[in-house]
Amino acid sequence: MKKQNLVFVSIVTLVTLLCSCGNPDSEEQDLRVSIYSETDQQMSDDETEEKESEEITDTQENTNKNCYQIGEVAYFSGENNEGKCEYSMTLIEAECAFNAWDEPCIVATMHIENIKGVGFTVDSHEFYAYADDYEVQTGARSSDGAYVTLSEGRKADVEYRIEVDPDTADSIEMEYCGAVFVIKDAENGIAGSEKASDADNGISDEEAQIFAFTGTWFDTMSERCNMEIHMDDEFYYVISIDWGSSAWDNTHWEFKGDYDASQNGIVYKNGCRYEEYYPEDGGDVQRTEVYSDGEGLIYMQDGKLYWKDAKEDFGVDCVFEKQD
Repeated sequence: MKKQNLVFVSIVTLVTLLCSCGNPDSEEQDLRVSIYSETDQQMSDDETEEKESEEITDTQENTNKNCYQIGEVAYFSGENNEGKCEYSMTLIEAECAFNAWDEPCIVATMHIENIKGVGFTVDSHEFYAYADDYEVQTGARSSDGAYVTLSEGRKADVEYRIEVDPDTADSIEMEYCGAVFVIKDAENGIAGSEKASDADNGISDEEAQIFAFTGTWFDTMSERCNMEIHMDDEFYYVISIDWGSSAWDNTHWEFKGDYDASQNGIVYKNGCRYEEYYPEDGGDVQRTEVYSDGEGLIYMQDGKLYWKDAKEDFGVDCVFEKQD
């Protein structure tokens, strides 16, 4: 009898341990989100929680009911380890544009507002885009939109780029947590936008200035320094600078930056400087890091680039001209 009791206690202990392993981590930071309608704001807390549960099931079974046209407001409730929040999103504009590779794309502007509750962060990777039901690449238009953090009562307009030719897709949609924002459909075309061909190639004066920085630049003063600038998928500038001291020695800088319209230039932080040595026998390049906390500004004036190196003032005498 004692043996049977011991076996029973062991089984109960094992089941308890297995169940405890399945509990959510108390330190989890993810925001769990569900959609609710505007009328739900008038409901009591208990009724709202019950409605949220129903909405989650409805969203899984039928996403089409959560389609939003331009100007329509989608409401969300969320919860993380800090507490609950309610916020809204609205597609306020969709424009034809061109990406850094001069390919046609769509830029959708979302209005995000924290209605009440704890602060929360919206990650650009939580947005998905579809053209004719096929998923296409999307991302924040600039680094400011990659992670948007809003405290209670705060709001922001954020641009998201959708890599699709608007002329070749019959429908274009962007989805966030089960809410589908309709950007283009067969009947109405692109929401609130002209075709790129009818809008000066879809590039504003500011965008044209932004793209003007990309390319290869050569320092006409020292005639030893050259700069390469291109843009990555998230619309950062990626910059590399090389200064050759001899046939074997080279100083190399690498950094990323954002365009600042007020300074008409690229502001960068966390820049890296390396000293490179190229062996005479053709062996591997020997690279030594000098620092990784460089800051500065690369700005344009009269079609030429100037480099303000806040770390060492290395570019004080440089005047860069673009190479064809």
